[in-house]
Amino acid sequence: MAFEEFHKSKYVSSKGNFITITKTGVMNVSTEAYQGFLKGVEHVLFLFDREKNLIGIKPMKEKNLNSYNVRVMERGKAAAKAISISAVAFLKHYNIDYREKRKLEPKWQDEKHELIVLDLNKPL
Repeated sequence: MAFEEFHKSKYVSSKGNFITITKTGVMNVSTEAYQGFLKGVEHVLFLFDREKNLIGIKPMKEKNLNSYNVRVMERGKAAAKAISISAVAFLKHYNIDYREKRKLEPKWQDEKHELIVLDLNKPL
């Protein structure tokens, strides 16, 4: 039997269009979701619909007082990216539970609103 060396820099844990809210209050954005919704965006605003339990993420062209940074970090030679947005203050303010990791499907809210919507009622 021959052993093959595992190269972790080439491993992508999961593919698909999703945003994960982690136990640390960070939103990790999949590469597919980043390419589809946030490519080239450096800042976002968070919004919340209390009645429908929806998170809104509005891509911003410029930073403002209420915007959050979109962090894009290169990983290794394979050019994989780790995309994240710190959301602790937002999640705490609206009492959104992040004790357990939650994967959500982002949906684009029409061109008028230019908003990414995450439905907390429908985790993946």
